[in-house]
Amino acid sequence: MSINPAGKKFMFETLKKKLTVVSVIFCAISHAQSFELPQELQRQAFTLSRQGEKPAYNSKLCMKIAQGAKDWQPKSPDEKAVKNIIHHKSSAQLNGLLSFIGEDVMWWTRIENEVDIVTLPRAFHESSHVIDLQLTSCNDNKAAYFFNGQVYVMDLLHGSIPSYTIAAEKIPAVIKSQPLGRYSTYLAMSP
Repeated sequence: MSINPAGKKFMFETLKKKLTVVSVIFCAISHAQSFELPQELQRQAFTLSRQGEKPAYNSKLCMKIAQGAKDWQPKSPDEKAVKNIIHHKSSAQLNGLLSFIGEDVMWWTRIENEVDIVTLPRAFHESSHVIDLQLTSCNDNKAAYFFNGQVYVMDLLHGSIPSYTIAAEKIPAVIKSQPLGRYSTYLAMSP
């Protein structure tokens, strides 16, 4: 199949934007892997509240984000404990997610019976998808991301990316074949 020069440029620019997002994801994952509870919090015991229903969001979330982050006010003991932990690893990303969709962060946190090195980073990671999808919906399906406390809207329409054949050629086979790897989830797409 022959692609005209304008099509090649579009595909290259699209891939470049997507790889930028993927590199942000890898940075976030490596940041999450370095997450450790501060020593004074490791000895604290608390009970997680019942998980309840998964929170749902609509365009009101985008209006809330436009108004800016407010200090998240925890209500339950587990929410207070999470805020305490985050206080030691504070960032615009974590504080923003708690401010805008703290219920979702806590829903993901409560999946397990404990808070550990996996549960909190996973909760914030999964909640990032929730906020990004809602922001995309509010921006006429233009891919939008909440990162480091800011909203970024791309010209790229959500779901319009072509297959990642160039990335597939460059990513080592060992990474693609990892049993718990995310290559197939985040990069491999059916044509």
